[in-house]
Amino acid sequence: MTTLNSISVTNKLSKEIIIYDAYYKNEKDNYKKGLTKLGVVAANSTSHITPLRSATLFVATLSDSDIPVYVKEWLALGSITPLIVTQQSQSALANSLDFIKFAATHSTANTIKQFNALWKNENSNDLINSVNNYFKNTKHYRNCCFLSYNLAMRYHTYILTKLDDSHSLKALIENMGGDWPVGFPDVQVSHVNVQTKNGTLDIWVKLDMNLLAQQLPAASNLNTITKESSLLFNIDINPMAINLNSYFDTLSIPAGGRSTLEIKKPKVKLSINPLFQFIVFEVIGDIFFNVFGQPLSATVSMVIDNIEANVAVNIKSPHQSLLTPPGIKGLHLDEFGMEIGVFFKPTGLDLGISGRFHLGESNTKLTDIKDNQFGLVFSIVEEVPEPAYLSYYLSQISLEELLILFTNTRSNIPFPISFKNLSFYWSQEPIALPDGTLSHIGLSFSSAADILGFKYYGQFNLDLNRGIEANIQAEPILLGNIFHLYGDGKGVNIRVDGQGNPIKNNQLKSDKVVCKTKNLVPSGGLVMTMSTSSSPYFHIKAKLSFLELIDYEIDATIDHRGINFELDFSSLIKNKMSCVLNSYRHFHSQFTYGIDSVIPLPNLCSFHMGHLHLKADVNATLILNIQNNQLIVSASAEFTFQNMDFTVPVFELKSTPHELSDIIKAFEQKIISDAKSIFEKLLNNASQWAHWVEAGLIDSVSNIACGLKSGYQFSAKLTTPILKDIGYNASKTAKAMINASYSIDSISSSLSQDYNLTNSQLANSLNDAGVEINSIAEGLKSTGASASQVASTLKNTLKLNNNTVKAALQSAQYPINEVNQGLKSIGDVTKKVENEVLHHLNPFHW
Repeated sequence: MTTLNSISVTNKLSKEIIIYDAYYKNEKDNYKKGLTKLGVVAANSTSHITPLRSATLFVATLSDSDIPVYVKEWLALGSITPLIVTQQSQSALANSLDFIKFAATHSTANTIKQFNALWKNENSNDLINSVNNYFKNTKHYRNCCFLSYNLAMRYHTYILTKLDDSHSLKALIENMGGDWPVGFPDVQVSHVNVQTKNGTLDIWVKLDMNLLAQQLPAASNLNTITKESSLLFNIDINPMAINLNSYFDTLSIPAGGRSTLEIKKPKVKLSINPLFQFIVFEVIGDIFFNVFGQPLSATVSMVIDNIEANVAVNIKSPHQSLLTPPGIKGLHLDEFGMEIGVFFKPTGLDLGISGRFHLGESNTKLTDIKDNQFGLVFSIVEEVPEPAYLSYYLSQISLEELLILFTNTRSNIPFPISFKNLSFYWSQEPIALPDGTLSHIGLSFSSAADILGFKYYGQFNLDLNRGIEANIQAEPILLGNIFHLYGDGKGVNIRVDGQGNPIKNNQLKSDKVVCKTKNLVPSGGLVMTMSTSSSPYFHIKAKLSFLELIDYEIDATIDHRGINFELDFSSLIKNKMSCVLNSYRHFHSQFTYGIDSVIPLPNLCSFHMGHLHLKADVNATLILNIQNNQLIVSASAEFTFQNMDFTVPVFELKSTPHELSDIIKAFEQKIISDAKSIFEKLLNNASQWAHWVEAGLIDSVSNIACGLKSGYQFSAKLTTPILKDIGYNASKTAKAMINASYSIDSISSSLSQDYNLTNSQLANSLNDAGVEINSIAEGLKSTGASASQVASTLKNTLKLNNNTVKAALQSAQYPINEVNQGLKSIGDVTKKVENEVLHHLNPFHW
């Protein structure tokens, strides 16, 4: 073996150094074992060494440590170049060590990614040149090179491997250039495996997970997922955290019971933040599932704490919208993402998709939506997520809009219906929702419905072809202490948080809050079935306590007026009482009863108009109304009597009725007390009144003519045709009018005209009425009869003698000549009379 010449070594450092011959067969060779000592050089001095090979690598370290301060590739060719160890050479190795730590703690920095990319070059010369050029173009490491970096990496690997004996993750991290949280307890590791990957450190350690769980409870929860007592972790340090990563083919997340969610290609990540004294446990991987025939996959990131896992999910889908369940029209799911909640105490899992939605088609008016977030919750079936229920909310919508949006039907209901605070949900089978609702199969919603002012609450089922069907409830209705409408409703309750806010079904994560039950509709209320497909659209089975009816069962419907039903009061009324509850404050009913009473009619001009024998069917109206929190009972009526229509105007009952008979009595009292206004039409019709008196419908009237004269202030001219019209003959009329104190002249004149009487007929009528002879003569005179005509009528018709006739003519105040002429006409002119006349005519006697 040829002995090589010695080489001078100059040490310009202030410390003693050792010169080594370095020989490594491969990258994994131990730094220390590859060094062969050649000599020692004192500080600031020169010494000689003899090379072992003609081509070798010289390495200098400080004598008191293994830290390299110089490296040189050497060939024994030509003149021998001395070795000079300077501050610059030491700085190059120190900077190379610094760069190794910088790269280990900044693996995601762009400059380190560029450095890693260089090491993918398979040509060694190209790699050396590219690494040298890389360092030359850096600000802080331009004195480094491939040779210095390679030696520094081997030295650093040697140092880190030695730490395996310490079992200290803290020491390992600090030697890699990372910061361990101040005061944070060390973590025990083993099997430290230091490698390089793409030119930088690639370090693996093993953690005893059971031992770690004793320090950190969250590790125990992680162990329920990995089901491993120890895990192999790769160390990744960045400025924000120290990350330990472990890799699997699959992991199963406990979902409660025997169900699990399978995650493909997961990574378990332990993150130690230098600023905070805790470890974050995270599981990252992919899940695959199908939503309504649409295949989807998602990347899942679960941060595990002592009780639960906070999960972030990124759905990997080329679609911008999500398919909706079959049979749902008008709903479009947009901008969706997945959420998962994992719980360990007790074990459970929430999984779902949330996003935004819109309603309607592009050619229709979209419903204004305040909360456009939907939630699609999954259940785990054989480790695969399947949709359990879909949930979303609307603040308000009309019935017509609902049917247009979600069905192929239209409403024939003749009045508007509005819904508020609608909670929609779809499910394949009944399921208990977070707010306490038990869903139906298909698309349904819970809502408050305003139907003609009545507030109902319950579940409404939507069907494409049948429209809306529902069983809904309303609270019992009270009107004072005489009307109570109620039913066998079980009541409606929802779950709320501590502040009284309803638990949201479209929130995928189950917040661990203390829930309370809030009552929306009390038990014992009305139960109504609703169907938009056919009439009757509404049907209510309920009970009513009203007047003497107690727990009376009713079947009610709804029309534009309100809640309609009938009540049977048996023999008290002619038919069933027809009722309409218009609102919570107003009840309206109608019924017919028979009245058979004597009604005193009022006086007209001090004349008593008699007593009416009223026998009729009364169509009554009863109204209950709440005003200023007080019950007001009012009533009105209409009836027809002898083809005349009469009205009892609205009046308030003075006391609260307890039976229907109380109301009927109130009507009769009202008819009597208000007879003047109620029978005004009759009292204003003298002829009708006279007819009813004559027919016996009104009694206590002795003389109709007196009523006409004293009550109606009628003249004889007005009275006579009425008496004639009710069937009086001339004599009866004359007598009645005489008894009513009409003058003989007015009686005679109206009789003559209205009955078209001759003088003889008039005289007979007056005579039959008991009129005195003188008054008859006066009456005949009032009709325009001459003295001769009167004398003839008295003589021939009444068979009076001449003296009586004469006296009557004189009483009627005919002139003496007309009296004589009249007497002459009846053949009774005596000489005495003639002489008397001649005497008066002789001027000598004037």
